[in-house]
Amino acid sequence: MEVYKPPTSTPMKLAAKSPPMQTEFTVKYTGSTVTGVQIRCDGSAIARWPNGSIAATIDHEGNEKYRAFATYKDGSLALNFDKGGVGFVNYPNGKTMLSTTSTGDGLYMSADNGSILAQWNIQRGELDEWRSINLKLNEHLGINISIVDSFLRIDLFLVCNNIRVHLTNGYNVAMNNSDDCNHLFGKPIAPPKKKVPAKLPHSTLVSEIRAAAAKLN
Repeated sequence: MEVYKPPTSTPMKLAAKSPPMQTEFTVKYTGSTVTGVQIRCDGSAIARWPNGSIAATIDHEGNEKYRAFATYKDGSLALNFDKGGVGFVNYPNGKTMLSTTSTGDGLYMSADNGSILAQWNIQRGELDEWRSINLKLNEHLGINISIVDSFLRIDLFLVCNNIRVHLTNGYNVAMNNSDDCNHLFGKPIAPPKKKVPAKLPHSTLVSEIRAAAAKLN
């Protein structure tokens, strides 16, 4: 994981300035009425699993701040952060991976035994090295959590059936960003082409028709 040291005196900012309103963007699952991704005009967004249950939500809380929530496909909680940046991430096994406080302090823990791998305390300046987390959690969900210019940035990468989307706890641009998932999940594999039977020569076709007709006599 990439190592990054956050500022030692400035609390985290929780949102970047929002661009203007935009046109809504939606994508449905192939062959289904379920909308897999909806990015709204205000930059907020919602993603759903094929059964219609919520996979992720990015909600605009006003003052250019957003909260983030996500679940695994089995319905268990993956992460939850409020507009102040207070929240947590869970591993697929249910153990806590990361937790943060309103002052920007936090812990990063092991999936095996819950031991502390890194911790930081911005207010007191007592911190270990902060580690940016770029991780494929399972076959459907990946995350990147980093601190950029005192901003706690959470990036979600959701891959399921034909849906591939990148959402962040800020203003989401209403456009197809499926390629953003490639670094964790690889490029999508194209479905195999259907084999088209080779056409028989005309003379062979005529012979087969005559032979079939002869059997009927």
